[in-house]
Amino acid sequence: MAVIDFWLAKFVYPKESKQFEGKMTCTSWDLVSENKKRLTTGFSGTNDSQNLLPALISQNDLPQLENTNRELETILTRPEMLYRHFPSDKKITSKHILEQLRDSGIKVLLDCGALMLQLNNDQVAFAWLEIDPALEAVVFFNMKNVLTVKNKDGNDCPFELSPFRERLDVCGIYLDDEHTRGTDLKLPQGFRAAVTIGSGLTRDKMVQACMRMRMLGRGHFVTFWASNEVHSKIKSLSESENIGGQEVLNWVQSNSKKFEEDGMIYWTNSAVNYCKKRGAEFIFTGFSGEEETKFRQLGEQCSEAEIVSLIDTYCHARNESPFIEIFPMWFKAAKSDLTKISSPADTDHQLKTNFDAIEKLCRDRIHKIIPNKLHFSQRLDEEQERELEKEIEQESERQLPGRANPYEPTVSNALVQTLCKGQIVEDLDHFDIAEVFSCTTVKDKLQPECWGDWVFCTGDFQKTVIRESARDTTTGFLRPVNWIVKLGGNSSNTAILLAISPFEANELISHFQEGNTFKATLHQYNARILSNQSILIDNPRLTLPSSNSTHDPWDALLPPLSLCGGTLYFGTPEEEDAFANWIGIIPRPRDGYLQKRFNEDLIHPKNGFVLPANRNFERCPISISAFQSDPGSLVADICRIRNPHFPKYSHVANIILNGKKSLLPPGAEAAEC
Repeated sequence: MAVIDFWLAKFVYPKESKQFEGKMTCTSWDLVSENKKRLTTGFSGTNDSQNLLPALISQNDLPQLENTNRELETILTRPEMLYRHFPSDKKITSKHILEQLRDSGIKVLLDCGALMLQLNNDQVAFAWLEIDPALEAVVFFNMKNVLTVKNKDGNDCPFELSPFRERLDVCGIYLDDEHTRGTDLKLPQGFRAAVTIGSGLTRDKMVQACMRMRMLGRGHFVTFWASNEVHSKIKSLSESENIGGQEVLNWVQSNSKKFEEDGMIYWTNSAVNYCKKRGAEFIFTGFSGEEETKFRQLGEQCSEAEIVSLIDTYCHARNESPFIEIFPMWFKAAKSDLTKISSPADTDHQLKTNFDAIEKLCRDRIHKIIPNKLHFSQRLDEEQERELEKEIEQESERQLPGRANPYEPTVSNALVQTLCKGQIVEDLDHFDIAEVFSCTTVKDKLQPECWGDWVFCTGDFQKTVIRESARDTTTGFLRPVNWIVKLGGNSSNTAILLAISPFEANELISHFQEGNTFKATLHQYNARILSNQSILIDNPRLTLPSSNSTHDPWDALLPPLSLCGGTLYFGTPEEEDAFANWIGIIPRPRDGYLQKRFNEDLIHPKNGFVLPANRNFERCPISISAFQSDPGSLVADICRIRNPHFPKYSHVANIILNGKKSLLPPGAEAAEC
């Protein structure tokens, strides 16, 4: 603690908590001259943010360039401009992206979406050369913003002096987020670039990145690469399952619109700051006094307070109002501060004229772009606003069930006879596994006759508490599925699974250990509620009597057990397919034959459920399903009963909500991507 205290006191706090009485800010408004004899000019390759330019300047596009935006959008929506996204079950890493570049034969990476976060530019070039042996060098910008070439030996050379300057066809080109604007390289014909799409990407930034391919549409091509998060957002805006350039453009345009609307708040704040500084300059131009006093007072009027008291920060109501009603108060307050130090009437008139002119320009633009936008009445910057937002702290509190009288656990003779014979005897008190939920809140959705005839549970497993009345439910008293007995399963008969209670397992485990008493095996089971978690049942070392066999076909047997236990994830694509087939869903991705059945409206467009009347087509993979109606709601409710929460990104949720597989067999991943 002494070391930590020293570090905080001597290094962290003096730097991080350092404050000044005031601060002077400069914005683009301060770069624009109102004097028409001193015109301010500039150049921009796009006009997306022209509404955020100071109101005293305007963007005048050349007539021959007015159709550039429309022509470029037409090019980006062509079929040869491709789109792909990374799977949701894989974490996007720089290495994975470089491997995808190698497999796709793409030699240009335009990272305007900033997905290459794990490595700096030099490390990206080095890793790319290691991953793709076909490349002889990689062109990139080094830490000093110098265009550099790294060869296979790891040596760096300025691009202008490198022999690879004329051999870009054997080079990889990597432009990071900062350099996807303004860089000009003469790339060979036929080159395709991967353009990464990141969260919040605007149209201006994406188009500028695409235009690094100078012959776009005339020999150069792009492929948009989106993260899974961005892919979900693009899908939410699109009505089509097939995402392409048009859907990407629609999404970035919506981001640009939001960026412009949010920027109008700070644009107006900059206008008020500009008016105050121009007013102070006007007042002190005719000031007769000492120069030092003049400039000190001018600086005080042009600065803003940096130290804000807790009273000013927190002791005001945080009410939202239309911004078009709020911003006039900002101008009024700034004008009032200046009026206090100016006495001549002509000075006050000049101040009012300057303020009113700028305020009218702001009102017109605000009314045009954000007429209904709500904003907090305080004039805060972004960091302070986030800090002062009212945050509702939510602490989940699980309500335990009320008091109840438990059943007395027993081991019936019929269960012992069943285990000795290796088949269920008539006297055994047993139920279909669906009957576990017969007295719960999901009983009306249960469809118990559809769960199959190979998974059962004993009466001692099902009966946990004594119901005092028919209105009492056992939702809060369900027994977890932990012990499974497997009967049969050899070449002459089909395996039957029997869920037993912990009491029964404890009483009978010694007989299982002997290995010659029962014609059955005892298995441990654990619902998979985390990705890559073992469910134990398929582990031969945890089987009694112990077994060296690893060929038991569990995938087809597990679906009813998985649902009863509240499984959220699957271990293999085969296990996932078995579950989807059992509940009657044909999830995406589908092969061409099944896609034709989808186009014929035999498969539900939302989650892929197929009604019994539509299951008679050839090669129907869900012919074993007995569910008469979509069990998606039932599956979700059981998962919520068994688990504190039901994550929407889990494998089970992805099937029943989105009709999509999370685990793809080898070879299918690239197609889905």
